[in-house]
Amino acid sequence: MRRPEFPDPADPELGSSAYAQAVRLGTTIETSGQGGWTRTRDYPPTVQGEVVQALDNVASVLAGAGASWDHVTAVHSYHAIDRDWEAEVDAVMSAELRTRMPSHAPIWTRVGLPKLGPRMHVEVRVAAVAPQGWSEMTRPEFFVTPGYGEAQLARRYSSQAVRVGNRVETAGQGGWSDDGEFPEGRHDEIVQAFDNVERTLRTAGASWTDVISLQSYHTQLDDDEFGSMSGELRARIPTHAPIWTAVVVSRLGHPKMRVEIAATAILAD
Repeated sequence: MRRPEFPDPADPELGSSAYAQAVRLGTTIETSGQGGWTRTRDYPPTVQGEVVQALDNVASVLAGAGASWDHVTAVHSYHAIDRDWEAEVDAVMSAELRTRMPSHAPIWTRVGLPKLGPRMHVEVRVAAVAPQGWSEMTRPEFFVTPGYGEAQLARRYSSQAVRVGNRVETAGQGGWSDDGEFPEGRHDEIVQAFDNVERTLRTAGASWTDVISLQSYHTQLDDDEFGSMSGELRARIPTHAPIWTAVVVSRLGHPKMRVEIAATAILAD
């Protein structure tokens, strides 16, 4: 039976006695969130410098686990909204991901929060498949949803789903149309976001029947929105109730976005 391993980062200054920087289970690796701190716990004076340093710290944590950016499948980034993160952080992240992973575009979910740690403006955590997991049998496959997914791949270097073995993970899906427009009503936006999750799952060979977990991000979560979410779940997955985590955030990846939904699915053998 496999036991989790907690490897040390390649740079020992990134370690902490309170928590691990990465966990490895078999060929699956997940990192803790990495900020743009230096070895002396200072921060670069520019947004670009802070983002680059955060990604360098991720690289060091991956190296300690026997992997690199070449093996990353999913990126989750958190942005403090006291800076123009849409124009600056997002652009730097996209450019850096293209440079660090020229062979593939990972799925990428990003949210804006009112505050991170002291002096922090960005935090990044990733999931990866170790080198030995990139065999022909288990090689991760990345999928781009036809329509809006092609535009997001070109603009933000982000795939919409990744499949490793029988597990499918989607990037966060908003309620956008293929033209990048959003419905006026919150309920209609939720329905469209669920439709986009469905399209993305189908592109990766999955369906709602295979979904085991849902994560949703909301700029507001009142009784009406919770009811809309619950109603869509019951209608789309009548066979079982998946686990679901809902989080209220300050901003999402587009100024007009009010909800974002990511799903995890397990395919039958």
